[in-house]
Formats: sequence, C-alpha cells, structure tokens
Amino acid sequence: MEDRHSGENLAIIFNMINEEWNISGKVNAMVHDNAYNITMAADLSDDVRYNIPCAAHTTQLCARDALSSVDRCKEVIQKGSKIIQQF
Repeated sequence: MEDRHSGENLAIIFNMINEEWNISGKVNAMVHDNAYNITMAADLSDDVRYNIPCAAHTTQLCARDALSSVDRCKEVIQKGSKIIQQF
C-alpha cells in the first residue's frame, strides 16, 4: 500500500479485498489492535458489523501503562527494550 494508512484508505482496501475474494456481505466482525486508523477502517467498512478491539492488545496496553507509572518498573522496561532492539 503506497498511500497513507489512514482509516479511509484502509477501509477502501478492505472493501476491495472483500469484493476480490467474493466475501462481501459475509464478513461480520473485525478483531484488531487499538490503533485509531484500524478502528476507523472497521467503522467505515461496508461489511463489518462488529468492530472488536483485541482483548490481548488492550490488556497489554493497560499493563504497560500501569507498569510505566512505577519508576523502578519503568527502568526495567527501558533496559529490556534496549536489549530487544539488538535483535
């Protein structure tokens, strides 16, 4: 995808893929991360009736925010992130 990954553009691509795969009208739900553009794409899609944020992603965001509010945990997370970036 060369265009911006806006909700509008993603919804257009999603609808085109549904037509290409002959599944228009058969997609009832979209499970996705909490990114604004993906949420908007699901809202704008012709086919998606149920827009479902991923429970695991939501839980991870809550845990990250909670742990980041504790200074010692924040330091450990930052060090772990630096280690992971080496791979």
